[in-house]
Amino acid sequence: MTPNQVQQKGQSGVSIWTVVSFLLGTALGSGSIWSWQQIKLQAQKQELERVVQTTELRQRELDLDTKIIELTRKYVDSKDAYRKSPSPQINNEILALKSQ
Repeated sequence: MTPNQVQQKGQSGVSIWTVVSFLLGTALGSGSIWSWQQIKLQAQKQELERVVQTTELRQRELDLDTKIIELTRKYVDSKDAYRKSPSPQINNEILALKSQ
């Protein structure tokens, strides 16, 4: 190899490492990777919050459904009792159940 070829080979090797170093420095030094990680973490946090809120809403819905079923059962029982023997007390219970 001639000295000129060795010098050109050395320069191309240096320029590749210069480019690689520049790219690594840009990616790590400017915070783009760290920013991307923060965005990814924030997205996961929002997804977790959404799941928690959905679970809470489903629990409240279940509680309301249970209360509706319970009130309906009481209403039907009161109506049946009123049909068998009408009384003001049972009628008042029916009115109270209707208001709920």
